Amino acid sequence: MSAEFRGADVPGQSFWASVADELEDDRAKGVWVPGPATALEVLGLRHLERHHQALIAWLLDPKGAHQLGARVLVGLLHRLGRSEAAAGVLSGSARVAKEVTRAQSRADIVVAMNTATLVIELKIHASEGPDQTGRLVADYASDPDPVFVFLTHRAADPASEHFRAMRFPGFADVLRSALTAAPPPVDHNGVVGRATAENYLADVERMSGVASSNREAARFWLAHGQKMPEAQAAARALLAELPEATGRALEGLVPELPSRAVVTAFDYLAQGQNGKLPERAVLLSRPEWISADGSPLAGFGLGQSLGSVDPFKDVQRPFAGVYVADPSAHKVLRERWDSQPWDKWVWWEHLDLTPPARPDEPIDTYAARVAFRVRQWWDQDSGAVDKALREAGGG
Repeated sequence: MSAEFRGADVPGQSFWASVADELEDDRAKGVWVPGPATALEVLGLRHLERHHQALIAWLLDPKGAHQLGARVLVGLLHRLGRSEAAAGVLSGSARVAKEVTRAQSRADIVVAMNTATLVIELKIHASEGPDQTGRLVADYASDPDPVFVFLTHRAADPASEHFRAMRFPGFADVLRSALTAAPPPVDHNGVVGRATAENYLADVERMSGVASSNREAARFWLAHGQKMPEAQAAARALLAELPEATGRALEGLVPELPSRAVVTAFDYLAQGQNGKLPERAVLLSRPEWISADGSPLAGFGLGQSLGSVDPFKDVQRPFAGVYVADPSAHKVLRERWDSQPWDKWVWWEHLDLTPPARPDEPIDTYAARVAFRVRQWWDQDSGAVDKALREAGGG
C-alpha cells in the first residue's frame, strides 16, 4: 500500500472512489486482499476453541500427515526451556490426546512422552475457570516430569505458578520454524497435510496481528479510518432500502413461474438468544400458503433487521431463506433441510453483500441475488412445503 494518502489529491475524483481505487491497486499487487482467506475464516470457525484444539493436537503428533515429524513438539518444548524433555521426544514416542478427563480436571491437550508429559490448557476468548490450572497440576502431579502450558490468544496469566504462559505469536514462531526446517513431503497425503499446517500458521499469524496483511490493514485504517463511520452510516442507509427492492424483484418473478404466486411483506419479532428482535420479511408464496387473516404460513424470501442493519454482525445482516410459520410443517421441513433454524425460518443463509462492479446499483444487485435463490427454492422445494402444509392442515 502506498505510504501516502492519495484520496484527496486526485482531481475530479471523489474521496470514496479514490479509496476504492487504492484497495483495488493493493488487491492487484497482492499486498492486501481484505476478507476471509484461511479455512477457519471462510467457515466462520476461527473463534471456536475446539477447532484450534484439534489442529494444535494434530500438529504436535509426530505421526501426523503434516510430515513435520516431532518438530512442532520439540520446538515447543525448547521454547518453554525444557530441552531435556525435547531430547526425550527424539529418542522415544509421543502419544497425543484431547479432552483428557481425570479426577478433578479435563485437559485440552495432553502429550505423553517417555520422560515427560505435556499438558496444554488452551484459551481463545474464555478466561480460566475456578482453580482450573491448579486442578490440572494436582491431577498430573504423579505423571513423568509434567510440563504445563497456558496457551492463549489474548494476554492472560494462569492462576497456577506451575503453568508457563504462551501467547499465539509464540506458537506461530514454533510452527513457522518447523515448516522452514522440514524436508518436502514424500507423498500426496503429506502435500495436503503440509498445506493444512501452513494454512493454520496463516490463521495464527492473522489472529495475532503479525501477518504482513495485518500491517497493510493497519496502514489502510490509519490513512482512512477517520472517514469509516461515514461509510458505515451510508451502507446502513443503503441496506434499509433492500426490503422494498426485494419486493420489486420478487414481483418480477411472478409472471415467470409455472404456478400462481403472491408477494407479501410484514414485520415480526424474532426470538433471539437475548430477547426479541424486530425484523421484516419479504416473501414469495403460493396463494394457498396465505392464511385467512392475510399472513403467510410459508414462503421464500428475505429477512432483515428493522434495527441497525450491519453486514458484519450475524444477527443484523440481511439473509435469504425459507419461512414456515406453521409449527407442524416447520418441524417436518427442519428435518428436510437438517439445519439450525432462526425463529420461523427453517433455512437461512446470509446474503452475499459483495458490491457489484460499477456502474451497477448495489441494492438492485442484492435484490436480484435474493430473487435468484428464491427461484431456486421455488423450483426445488415448493412441492415439499406445499405437502408439509397440507399434512399439517394449514394449507
